Amino acid sequence: MKWELKWTPKLFDELVRGMQDAGEETFKISQQDGYVPVDKGTLKKSGGTEKTATGIIIFYRTSYAAKQEFGLPAGATEDVPVHLVKAHKRKRATIVRNGRRLVIPGQQVKAHSRGPYTKTYTTGLEGRHYLGRAWDEVRPKVTEFVRRRLGGAHYY
Repeated sequence: MKWELKWTPKLFDELVRGMQDAGEETFKISQQDGYVPVDKGTLKKSGGTEKTATGIIIFYRTSYAAKQEFGLPAGATEDVPVHLVKAHKRKRATIVRNGRRLVIPGQQVKAHSRGPYTKTYTTGLEGRHYLGRAWDEVRPKVTEFVRRRLGGAHYY
């Protein structure tokens, strides 16, 4: 018995669409609670997908997305350029000095520029692997996504 695959443009398109479906599912899972870390929601809101002719691109467009995904080793450094710090209100703080409790009231801070400086991650930064964990869930099902697209149809 001999099996041959006849490669056609329609077959290729359906394979790509199956992979795009798997990519969309991966992104959807990465957006769920417990995956992408949320402080103010900037990282989560920066995410998206972009379909290409041969697949899909899943992205998170913040300057710190890769650090959150993969982490940094102890002692890693980062050059921080000059940047604008927006006007904000500094929170009230309570500290203890020489056994005395000291309350520092909150105050309004005007917009100002900061940098350049080098930031050192002395203890490192543990990666959250939000996208990697989502892909780990989808990867075993990739053949299902492709099979659904092919749907038993004949491509010749």
